[in-house]
Amino acid sequence: YVGASCEEECAGGAANPCAGHGACRSDGSCLCDQSWRTGDCSVGCPGRLGYLGRIACNSHGSCTDSGLCECDERWRGVSCNLTCPQKDGVVCAGNGICDYAGNCSCTR
Repeated sequence: YVGASCEEECAGGAANPCAGHGACRSDGSCLCDQSWRTGDCSVGCPGRLGYLGRIACNSHGSCTDSGLCECDERWRGVSCNLTCPQKDGVVCAGNGICDYAGNCSCTR
């Protein structure tokens, strides 16, 4: 509980404040650990790596506030664990689009 008279319950409830993945602020909201999201820190970012899972999206993207990965250019998949085919460092040899599954769809 937080607040001037300890009447405010922290997000996630008194039994499990911030889902065990963050710190309760003085206003009852949570400050989530690095790879956890949502108001009560209950949603973990996909592809957590490293000590305490602090690196999200397999280190190939960034985790949104809703707990989804936005992958870097040549990476795909829920946790950015699929790489797009390349030729000389160019995704799909510059002749296609890499889909969500990491496959090229030719456009030329």
